[in-house]
Amino acid sequence: MTVAITITPTTGTTPPTTTITYIYTLVPIPATVTGLNPSAVAPLSSNLYSTVVLVQGTGFVSAADVALGSGLGATKVWLGATPASTYAVMSSTLMAVTVPANAMTTIPSGSTSATLAIGVANYSGGVAPSAPTSSYNLTITTGPVVYGLTSAATFKQPTPGNSPNVAAYELISIFGANFMSSATGVSGTLDSYNKFPTTLPISGNGTSAVTLTVTFTIGSGKTATTYLAPIIFANSTQINAIVPSGVTVGATPNVTVTTAGSTTVPFAVNVVTADPGIYTMGSDGSGQGAILNITSPGGVVTTTVNGLAANGAFLAQAGETISVYVTGLGAPDSTGADAVTNKSTLFPSGCIAISNTTKGSPGYLQIVNTSATGYTSPKWTSIDGAVITVGPNALLSGLLPPCMQSPVSVVITNAAGATVTLSGNSIGYAGFVSGAVAGLYQINATLPASFAGAFSDGTNITPGAYPIQVTIGAFSSPSTATIQF
Repeated sequence: MTVAITITPTTGTTPPTTTITYIYTLVPIPATVTGLNPSAVAPLSSNLYSTVVLVQGTGFVSAADVALGSGLGATKVWLGATPASTYAVMSSTLMAVTVPANAMTTIPSGSTSATLAIGVANYSGGVAPSAPTSSYNLTITTGPVVYGLTSAATFKQPTPGNSPNVAAYELISIFGANFMSSATGVSGTLDSYNKFPTTLPISGNGTSAVTLTVTFTIGSGKTATTYLAPIIFANSTQINAIVPSGVTVGATPNVTVTTAGSTTVPFAVNVVTADPGIYTMGSDGSGQGAILNITSPGGVVTTTVNGLAANGAFLAQAGETISVYVTGLGAPDSTGADAVTNKSTLFPSGCIAISNTTKGSPGYLQIVNTSATGYTSPKWTSIDGAVITVGPNALLSGLLPPCMQSPVSVVITNAAGATVTLSGNSIGYAGFVSGAVAGLYQINATLPASFAGAFSDGTNITPGAYPIQVTIGAFSSPSTATIQF
């Protein structure tokens, strides 16, 4: 390619017009594969099935990048030695490639894995590539593999190519394959200290027991720090667990699942302050939220499930309180001492620290680790996996940690797109749920009497489902959950 630059002097000056010519030789951009997500998959049981692998790299060219009539084409992809038939170039650094069952390498007898090379190449000099110029091996294994990790409330997937966010105490779902042989699954059993286990027996017993663990590892080598996640439930393709409270905000732990002595390829996550998500009645993160309506006519408290039936008794009303059930609000801030200075109308007066304290009001763990509870040996050092306030007596009754690190608010959007925010004195409680595992949070928010005007003609709330979100600090839940008025 020749580029000529002409320099013209202003009128009446010298030298005369000068032209400088540059000659460039253009070379094609090579396509390079640097990674796969997931990097390991389970073999498929039928040729009717396929799996999608995200291919990460550089220099990927989509059909939209190619000028019409140029004779060039998009980046070509191979599965082993065979050209791939279904794939999409999402950007210059990301592709989604479909791997059908019949393209997977057969695992040799006596082995637990095999590899399939996923290769790429670009056009060169107007000639279509006949073989890949760069490739990366996809592992096909009978061992456990992790495909994804999400909030157990929202099931929201990160943008392709990015790692999911998690927060301390968040209830999460890990999706994959070969976690165990049982499709029906195994539930975690509370131990004598009312905690969910970090090691889940999945088959056998005694010396022949097969167990499953979920590990969060920060760092590598001798400086690595590992945390075991409490496990609530697991089957062959899904694990419901809790993010350990010790993970550090800003860290990027690798999550691994170990079962029957085999460990998955590390799956990276980002630890954030909060990752709020509202539970929904459909257990899929969308539609009717897990919300209670609380009224007290004549001083008698009445609770109904929001949206359960199409009549006024099951719809939220101005002036009453709603209870919203969420996960992902993060770690409490009352970790060192009783939150005497943090008491406010935002939180209950019993906002108790979860660590030992020497102040007059004892910390939550300090109370737990007393002879009156029976939890004296081994002593609790965290509330990871603990069922709050459940004990052999009523000593812990009413002591519900935590105070949250930031004020919590509830945001409801009306049909016109305007929002109504319930915050400050409208939030009567935000914390763990009595009788539930640490990680399930309850937010009690009171709808002001003036609330109706934002949702109707100014007199009555127009019946219908409205998006509802929970916000803490800079983090908000997805707008896919709804509340019925």
